[in-house]
Amino acid sequence: MFPYPFEKFVPDILRNNLTAKGQAFIDKHDEYILAWIEELKELYFANKLPERIPLDFLEEMGYFLNAGLMQTDTETIKRKKIADAVKSHKLRGTWNDDAKIRIDNITGYNAAIFVATQSDDSIEMGQTSSEDATVYWSTESGYDGADDSLGTWEIGDFTEYVIAGNVYIDCHEGVNTAVLTSDQIEQIVVELEFDVVPAYMKVYLGYINTLGQFIVYTGGIIE
Repeated sequence: MFPYPFEKFVPDILRNNLTAKGQAFIDKHDEYILAWIEELKELYFANKLPERIPLDFLEEMGYFLNAGLMQTDTETIKRKKIADAVKSHKLRGTWNDDAKIRIDNITGYNAAIFVATQSDDSIEMGQTSSEDATVYWSTESGYDGADDSLGTWEIGDFTEYVIAGNVYIDCHEGVNTAVLTSDQIEQIVVELEFDVVPAYMKVYLGYINTLGQFIVYTGGIIE
């Protein structure tokens, strides 16, 4: 129980003979007591609502939950990391419950795994009567000027989407221009490089332009 209002808890001789200084003394105590009550209320909610954790306790709470707080994190990012810490630990290294959360916390956008589709599909035909002459079939060529949308994709330079172990992340799905800063890309790399990306895998951070092409951000390769 807090001694509030403080006037009820002072000696009778002071209460019955209040001077201006005595009243100021009582008022100051009431001011402090009300502030302490509000701080304790916030501490009560600290383990329930991360957005209400007092700022001075963020670092300690982050350490307690191993939330991975960094000096470059903003207050908002720190609170989001604390809020997601338990779930992320349980499903550490997964896309939806760890990696994506880390990226979205930094960017404020919606990240997604990019999967190349509708390209390099090849169907071998034999000029039978059932073939449709209007269908856009493929050719197999060696840089002879044929349509780039046709042909068999010969793998060999280890930068192709189809290589197992290459992961392409659209950092802001639906936003077709470069909107992230170099600092944000660097922060994502730091978040994922040693704690999320498995060994022998290569991750590309980028976006999809208006032509459907995947554009890698400068500095956005983790290997």
